[in-house]
Amino acid sequence: MLGNLLIMVTVLAGPSLGSPMYFFIADLLLLDGVFSTVFSPNLLIDLLSDRKTISFPICMGQIFTEHLFAGAEVLHLVAIAYDHYMAILVSWAGGFAQSVIQVVFVYNLPFCGPSVIDHFVCDMYPLLELPCTDTYLIVFTVVANGVAICTTVFILLFVSYKITLNSLKTLRKGDRQVCPCPTKIPSYTEYAESDHCMQ
Repeated sequence: MLGNLLIMVTVLAGPSLGSPMYFFIADLLLLDGVFSTVFSPNLLIDLLSDRKTISFPICMGQIFTEHLFAGAEVLHLVAIAYDHYMAILVSWAGGFAQSVIQVVFVYNLPFCGPSVIDHFVCDMYPLLELPCTDTYLIVFTVVANGVAICTTVFILLFVSYKITLNSLKTLRKGDRQVCPCPTKIPSYTEYAESDHCMQ
């Protein structure tokens, strides 16, 4: 988090770093830094207290912010591959839409009995085990949503890289620029293998 903040301040304060690329890097660092702090407050409270519970409104807030920043981060990675200028708008709007969808699915479910999750993170799947109704369709929709997002992002990145590599083949050897693909492929691979795409 401190490293992200230092790079963001350097990019935003440095007059020689005013190109759009550095602004997109600062936005991606902001998304990454804020996403990593979504669960920290509840984790610290749980570590310091004997009572390890989370209220429903706080749980909904965690789910919303988790999906907002995770969705915005992955959409930022894919949008920047196509159009650097639309990347920030698309990523934040897509992350917001995805988090609203997740919260709407859960918010009106009937919870009965002890609504306790044995986690310090209020995640979607443990939460969907608590309602006293059949949640098969909701679980299926949540899984389908995650699969659709990950698959779409992968396909869009693959097409973008194919276009980029094909355009590099047609350039003369001295005119070739550095291809961004090798740096983005590991980023997305790590992202897809992590818990973000498995929500």
